[in-house]
Amino acid sequence: MTRQTMDTDSWATPFWVICFAEVYFLNCNILNNKGFGLDAAASEFNRKCKKFISKEENALNVDWTSKSKRIWCNPPYSNPLPFIEKAITESEKGAKVVMLLNVDNSTKWFAKCVQHANKIVFVTESRIPFLHSETGLETKGARRPQMFVFFDKTKREKLSTDYVPLNEIRQIAHYRT
Repeated sequence: MTRQTMDTDSWATPFWVICFAEVYFLNCNILNNKGFGLDAAASEFNRKCKKFISKEENALNVDWTSKSKRIWCNPPYSNPLPFIEKAITESEKGAKVVMLLNVDNSTKWFAKCVQHANKIVFVTESRIPFLHSETGLETKGARRPQMFVFFDKTKREKLSTDYVPLNEIRQIAHYRT
């Protein structure tokens, strides 16, 4: 693993991205407070929930649903497959899991998302400016485009896809905050 990979694996997701995901996938608003209860791949620096699973705890060996049924996961992009498999397992136990992933439809893990997800939302017209792990400042944007992948075994029918411009994601997130 290169220094660049190690660095980008620890970049933080901007809070407004989480707000968008809560509104879009969990129907969360300031009145019902049904946001994420667990950040399944985080550190003290980049966590987005009060409850989080650190690298040292190893999210792949922890029962996510024992901590929350509403789970956010932005896994290390250098190896997302085990986290996707874990998200599928946790959704089968009743969790609603939203993942933020790079778009790469040539991979085995993308195929797993297509087979098991309820919804995939592609971010269009720009890339998410993650927060640098050392400076905390927004980067110019990720090297690859991103997508949100939603797993909810209780409502699995047929995969649906959507395409949402980054500016619209920011606007939707604004209504949550």
